[in-house]
Amino acid sequence: MAVAILALLSVDGATLPAGVDDALQGLETVLDDPLLAGWATTDLMIIVGLAAWAQQANSGHEAAVIETYIGRVAEELDPAITAALPEQVHVGSRTVDTSSLTPMQRVAYYLALRAEADGAYRYGEPTGVTVTPRGGQSVTVPTGVQDPFGLGTAVPAVAAGLPQVYTCAPQPGTAAEVIRYSADMKSRDEDISSGIVSILRTDHADGSTSWLVVVPGTTDWGSGNTNPQDLLTNLQAVSGRPTDMESAVVTAMREAGIAPGDRVGLYGHSQGAITASNVAADPAVNAQFNITNLLTAGGPTAGADLPDNVNALHIENTGDAVPALDGAATPRTPTRTVVTVDTSAADVDGYPHGAPIYADAVDGISGDPQIDQWTEELAGLTGAGEFGADTTEIIFDITRDSPDTVWERAARKFGKQG
Repeated sequence: MAVAILALLSVDGATLPAGVDDALQGLETVLDDPLLAGWATTDLMIIVGLAAWAQQANSGHEAAVIETYIGRVAEELDPAITAALPEQVHVGSRTVDTSSLTPMQRVAYYLALRAEADGAYRYGEPTGVTVTPRGGQSVTVPTGVQDPFGLGTAVPAVAAGLPQVYTCAPQPGTAAEVIRYSADMKSRDEDISSGIVSILRTDHADGSTSWLVVVPGTTDWGSGNTNPQDLLTNLQAVSGRPTDMESAVVTAMREAGIAPGDRVGLYGHSQGAITASNVAADPAVNAQFNITNLLTAGGPTAGADLPDNVNALHIENTGDAVPALDGAATPRTPTRTVVTVDTSAADVDGYPHGAPIYADAVDGISGDPQIDQWTEELAGLTGAGEFGADTTEIIFDITRDSPDTVWERAARKFGKQG
């Protein structure tokens, strides 16, 4: 449950965000779970202390300490959790041996299963995920667990030619500009009952088309309600279990009309970072799309096994606890560059998990060959500085569907109390 509790650290502000009541009710479930109750009871004060310390975020060591703590807890819980899980589990589009997962992934998988059950009890069993381009035709696919990434469901390209798309859209040419664009896009969305994804389509003078898919972070801290950018998705994504947001992102890509040979970049902050990484890592998705680039900020992305065709840039703040929530360090490879920033030491004012803080921290970053190559490739995707490149923005609203009604919820509530 450390993931569920400490993930709340990504909330910046004095008011409780949507779904926190669900998250706190989820704590009751953990305390009643025979596999988790002993640890939760013993470590509850440690968790509270770490949460308070990390919220202050003024030492620059928060990520390292929490990563170590969560890694230790996962090792302790792993034997009992492994025994409770089936021998094989779904990870993305594949079925894998449970033993191939890390201890943290197995613990998160178990927690995801519990969160799914709690969400179904509160809101009804989810029936699908609806992805709607603004001004266009909705498409509904099964839940991520039923049909990972929605790839088993026919999806028409319905977004082309929408009158509501924002022509002359931004053409972000640096990591900082992408992060700021995403934050601005999310701030324009006032409906927290649904999730949101943006796709920037760039038509180049040579006749080619490229794309940038932008996935913001958690909006709702409940589990299983209509907004899939929630705590349930966080737990599923860290474990590798298919999520509704992954299905939504890939469905939006298909609705947008991305052709197999088109170059595609993905960006995500926080939960969006895990979602984008899992999409970019999955072999079935890569078989359908030409994913060339990935950018993440403030996300726990260590569990994503990215192929060499994806050039990734991961940005992590040493004072931000959220990238540490998978209990492991993000791999550094010839095609995965990790940029570590310390906004506390740099006297950057603001909560270190915030997207604007990340943007300020990497503004103007250059000089490293891998970073410079990644930035050049980004400009090639978005048309930044390119004569004759036209970019359009397509916004998609994402809803988790359920047959639930207010009366059904009340009946379950009073039935449980009785």
